[in-house]
Amino acid sequence: MALSNGAQASTRKLLAECGLDAMVAEIVSVDEVKLAKPRGKAYRHAAAKAGVEPGELALVAVHPWDIHGAAAARLITAYLAAERPYPSSMRAPDITGNTLPDLARSFAAL
Repeated sequence: MALSNGAQASTRKLLAECGLDAMVAEIVSVDEVKLAKPRGKAYRHAAAKAGVEPGELALVAVHPWDIHGAAAARLITAYLAAERPYPSSMRAPDITGNTLPDLARSFAAL
């Protein structure tokens, strides 16, 4: 599932251009709740669409503001750092890694 501040169609196009569209079963757009991330309602809506409680859903992102918003909404959070430091002024992610395989290993350890 992808949660996007963009429209579903434009997000689907971006995923297709990157060859990732087959890996994403559903795109949830903030258009559905009329509030953009990092508002908590957007993340809670994604959890509801997934049929899980917020604490059972993980957000993986490269944007600290997105991690901060998801953490405030009580999602599990994973920061794809790619050698970029995470700002101490924001809610810390549950998991940090420099690559997607790093994050996958950390999720497996949970």
